[in-house]
Amino acid sequence: MRPGGSRTSERSFLFISKRQATGVAGMPIALLAAAYLLGTFLAGVAAARCVAGDAETLSYYLNCWQSLFSVQDAAGAVRLFRTEFLTVAGALTAVLFLGLSALGPLPIFLFTMLYGTGSGLLSSRLLVDLNPRTAFVLLCVCGIPASLAAGTLCTFGASALQVSGRLCSAAFGRGGQAPSTGSLLGQFARMLFLLLPLCGAAVGMLYLAGQAKLI
Repeated sequence: MRPGGSRTSERSFLFISKRQATGVAGMPIALLAAAYLLGTFLAGVAAARCVAGDAETLSYYLNCWQSLFSVQDAAGAVRLFRTEFLTVAGALTAVLFLGLSALGPLPIFLFTMLYGTGSGLLSSRLLVDLNPRTAFVLLCVCGIPASLAAGTLCTFGASALQVSGRLCSAAFGRGGQAPSTGSLLGQFARMLFLLLPLCGAAVGMLYLAGQAKLI
């Protein structure tokens, strides 16, 4: 075989291997995104199935959240930024602990679904009884950052799934060595740093939209 043909075959093999590795790495993210969307869909079912007492508790909780989005001054913007950042950071921390456990992937999927359910309940409360123009502006201002935050959670959750799966296999004697958790902790720190400008931009757009009387 000619040397040129050998190099071409090797490059083709490396290209196909990279494409396959990318597809395998992207599968957990897609599954977590599906779990999040399923939780968002189930938000309406959960709200419809609430009994009287649970409905009052849920309504009070959602009203507290809804009041935070009425940003009229700098103090309200700071309060909303703090609440948004602590909420998403808390979700990332929960995924981190689940990833460092030997419980396997199921708790991470269930938590992602629960996060999607909460996001769906809050979104439905914010958009209810609004005219189409106001609902569209609020959906753009709040929906885009919320989608990016959900993508951040799913991306980090995919790494946590890999670590948790390996820990589970090592703990129950299924073979393999316990993985290093340093990379997961480093990604957790990077994700927290990424959330700072994301939450800041979301609150800033909401404040400017309120000042412009768009919402």
